[in-house]
Amino acid sequence: MSSRELTEWRAYERLTGPLGQQRDDNLAARTAFYIVSALSGDKGRKPKFSDFLPNWGLTREDIGGDDQESAHPAGGDR
Repeated sequence: MSSRELTEWRAYERLTGPLGQQRDDNLAARTAFYIVSALSGDKGRKPKFSDFLPNWGLTREDIGGDDQESAHPAGGDR
């Protein structure tokens, strides 16, 4: 890959976000959801699939969390 092509891909990712991110996050979340669901049995609250999806660029306040940590800054590295 030439330097020019690498630069073009980098510019593209800055506009659209990292390549493959959404699908990879979805697959990892689905795997975690199935494992936790299988191991939790009938105890407590049943997990929802959305519990395992990352909310990139949102703070915990934005998604209804009770602590002040930031999930991941917008545009930050993973």
